[in-house]
Amino acid sequence: MKEYSTVLFDFDGTLLQSGPAIFATLREMLREMGLPPRADAELYPMVGPPLREGFMRHLGIPEAQVMRALELYRAKAPAVEAALGVQTFAGVPALLRALRAAGKQTAMVTAKLRATTERHVVSCGLEGRLDMVFAAENNLHCDKAGMIVEAMAALHASPKTTVMVGDRVYDIEAANRAGVDSIGVLYGYGSRGELMAAGATYLVNTVEELMQFLINKEGNAI
Repeated sequence: MKEYSTVLFDFDGTLLQSGPAIFATLREMLREMGLPPRADAELYPMVGPPLREGFMRHLGIPEAQVMRALELYRAKAPAVEAALGVQTFAGVPALLRALRAAGKQTAMVTAKLRATTERHVVSCGLEGRLDMVFAAENNLHCDKAGMIVEAMAALHASPKTTVMVGDRVYDIEAANRAGVDSIGVLYGYGSRGELMAAGATYLVNTVEELMQFLINKEGNAI
């Protein structure tokens, strides 16, 4: 089994348990726009892709209304997050400490806007826990595969010893395009079928299994 010296993480659904706040913000946005409410199951696909893409593909918002949706979402998110609280999945801080103690390089690669990402990193106590953070610079385009390549260059990492960890198809597909292995996590917002179909190199069920796999190589990853 391969040993990875550089571990790249998605944020939402992988490190950050952000679903409840995202769903609540989306409901506020939909209500403000006069659009029908959605159940959690209908909103799950919104965790992972860039908002612009998710609004059109998963919520069916016409392109002409997307900028208004983005403005409303960004305006409402801070208050919703403050009311509900946004935190990491249990075990994530310990995982990052253990990876650093084991001499691994770590970075975050996320489709979130940089300002939002930096706010969440601070509020969740992850500041200084990762070597680098790579986030989207605007709402119009996010090339996650390119960000993985950028992260490897900045960390002087080889694709052969780098792995991308994520919970959605977007993370796995980006890893494939960037030429690195991937670990799909099943505790997030994606499904086993989605991750397997995308070509995840490995799957793990919990944060604890992820730690065992990355450090001890005794986990049950498949």
